[in-house]
Amino acid sequence: KFPSAFTYWTDPVSTTDPLTNLITDGQKNTPAPWVSFTRAGCDVGAFSIADMELENIGVSPSGDITSVFGSGSPQFQFATANQSGAGRTLAGTDFEGIAIHCAQADSGTSTGMCSAQNGGVADKLPSEPGGYTGFNGLFGGIYANQVTSNPGSFTASGQDANGAAHGNVADLAAPVKDVYSYSSPGCQFCANATNTGYNGAVIASQVIGDSAGNSGFVSGFSPTPAQTLGYVASMQEAGVPVTYAYIEDAHNNWNPPFQAFGPGQPGYVDQLKQENQAYQAFFERLAADGINKSNTLFVFTADEGDHFAGTAPTNPGCDGVTVPCTYPANGIGEQDANINDALAREKGNTTPFAIHFDDNPNFYVGAPAGSTAPPGPFAPQVRKLQQDLGGLTLTNQVTGATDPATGHIATAEEQRILHMTTTDPLRTPTFTDFGNPDYFFQTGTCPTGTTPGCPVVGPGFAWNHGGDEPEVTTTWLGIVGATIRHLGQTNAIWTDHTDIRPTMLASLGLSSDYEQDGAAVTQLMRPDTLPWSVSIHARGYERLAAVYTQLNAAVGEFGHDSEIVSTTAAESSSSGDTVAKGFDAQLIACQAQRDKVAGEMKSVLNGAIFGHSRINNGEGDLVSRGLDLIDDMHALSQMTTPPARMVCGGR
Repeated sequence: KFPSAFTYWTDPVSTTDPLTNLITDGQKNTPAPWVSFTRAGCDVGAFSIADMELENIGVSPSGDITSVFGSGSPQFQFATANQSGAGRTLAGTDFEGIAIHCAQADSGTSTGMCSAQNGGVADKLPSEPGGYTGFNGLFGGIYANQVTSNPGSFTASGQDANGAAHGNVADLAAPVKDVYSYSSPGCQFCANATNTGYNGAVIASQVIGDSAGNSGFVSGFSPTPAQTLGYVASMQEAGVPVTYAYIEDAHNNWNPPFQAFGPGQPGYVDQLKQENQAYQAFFERLAADGINKSNTLFVFTADEGDHFAGTAPTNPGCDGVTVPCTYPANGIGEQDANINDALAREKGNTTPFAIHFDDNPNFYVGAPAGSTAPPGPFAPQVRKLQQDLGGLTLTNQVTGATDPATGHIATAEEQRILHMTTTDPLRTPTFTDFGNPDYFFQTGTCPTGTTPGCPVVGPGFAWNHGGDEPEVTTTWLGIVGATIRHLGQTNAIWTDHTDIRPTMLASLGLSSDYEQDGAAVTQLMRPDTLPWSVSIHARGYERLAAVYTQLNAAVGEFGHDSEIVSTTAAESSSSGDTVAKGFDAQLIACQAQRDKVAGEMKSVLNGAIFGHSRINNGEGDLVSRGLDLIDDMHALSQMTTPPARMVCGGR
């Protein structure tokens, strides 16, 4: 059984693995993203953003309620009594999905937003660099809604018999409405009887809450644009200047039967129109509050792209705007396949293993008989699984075609190159299979008479992610603010997700208490707002950052080519396994040099942005070394047998 990755920031993995779910070097808890802001005196709000607020109402030693409120607390008593039925729904609505992390000034006084009188509790970050004491947080709608339901005032949550009987908890959150809950002169999207939306219907404002009608967080961590943007606006209006939030994707039906849409389907297009309208209302509402790009930094992005698992529309040439797209029966949906059954019936491979159900499953191969230690990377059962996965096929249930099951295989060494190995050995996979993106891999028993793996079209999901396909790893970033240049839409700048945070901090004049893995995207910033240490050598900084990203990002040139090398090694079959071992030795040598060069680059980039260290011509040597390693890995990726000499650094 695999524990969920969606837990609160400081939660341990489980009772058997006491290390934190979010872990960094030295087996320490990953530094929290809100600290740079709260230390600077700014409160930080989170709505449905992973790990920054409670993700469950667990009362085990590793549960969110226990981690934040403590065992035996009133909240613990209430959650314990409401682990099932309608009570569980209400408890989730009360505690999950919403948090405000406060600065010290708003934590200790009786009038502070996160004071104990308002329901604030200690915002505990025991592993935070430099310590973190004197900071409180409001966790859950029953506390956060008290200061956001009527910004500028305090509206206490109510209590019913359930709350009174179990911990004396005020369990009825004050209502917060969605993004249309505003009024300003000449407003276009505020809710009243005179305004109509994109579809001609009167714009109405709804209370944000669950499907049972309880005020608080939404059911299933799937907030609509109007809900998310409404709560963000309410937090901003309540004096929370830094907000993080997530919006449900638009390509799955927000209403029953909750199935996936295909590109250009009317329902998909309609939901995109709803999203556009909600954003228009959001910006209109904030502008009426005096919050705009002249005084606020706005950042919008997607965590990853998606691969559409489905067929072409039955009416080619449709655009979804003037001509809606239609799809055949079973033409939309991933194909769910039992990978263990396919391996057993097609390859005769019955090696015991566990996988994380996914399009790109992590494989955990069982210990050999008589041992408790996991097998090494060249154990016979590991190598046989990799070889068989490389040749495994599945029968497409829509087209009838024979599809390869695997795209790439990341061996143990390749997982290190791709930054997939943590300091907790219990969670490190034996290897990872980057599978065919049209399929979702699981384990199970197939009915008699079915094809190997018994794939079946699952219409509930058709937009697969987590893989290494270009449509998944290529996404977008929108950023606007007083320090940001107006470039319009451009694909001229290659960035990684790790670059977003240092760009935000640099744009706001803030620092970090830990070294950033990314680089500030200075091409987006107005030259007159760059740190002086960067502005005098901006081109040198940008050149170094560009090479660093291609060298160190998992989807950069170095990482992409190393995947090819890893796959060649994993799928190879040779006497004494010399091909696999030879390529593995090459990857080990390349990783060691990559880590050294990337580490030096990262130190220079962080020093320039946050430490006022000058970029100088000496960094040209780092650029050359980085480019050489990228070229070396590309050369390796073109080989079918490992060379006798070490390629990386072999010049």
